[in-house]
Amino acid sequence: MIRSRTPSLRTQGLGVRFGAFAAVTDVNLTLEPGARQALIGPNGAGKTTLINLLTGVLRPTSGSIHLGDSDITPLSCDRRARIGVAGTFQIN
Repeated sequence: MIRSRTPSLRTQGLGVRFGAFAAVTDVNLTLEPGARQALIGPNGAGKTTLINLLTGVLRPTSGSIHLGDSDITPLSCDRRARIGVAGTFQIN
């Protein structure tokens, strides 16, 4: 099997501000097809905010999000879910 070199999910300069507060700034992320990644950090580091940006819950104030060769930044949550980008909640 030949795998594509095109990243599955990629961000460029992704960020979001809430007024003067910069919650996430200049995130450049590349997730390769089939890769598994972990997002770790202390409380308040912006982990959930980043996931919310990727899944469309929040709109970025800067940067872009790409799935394959497509810019998905303007897509809504439901449109992203239909193409395979969605979040789920942890249930204890």
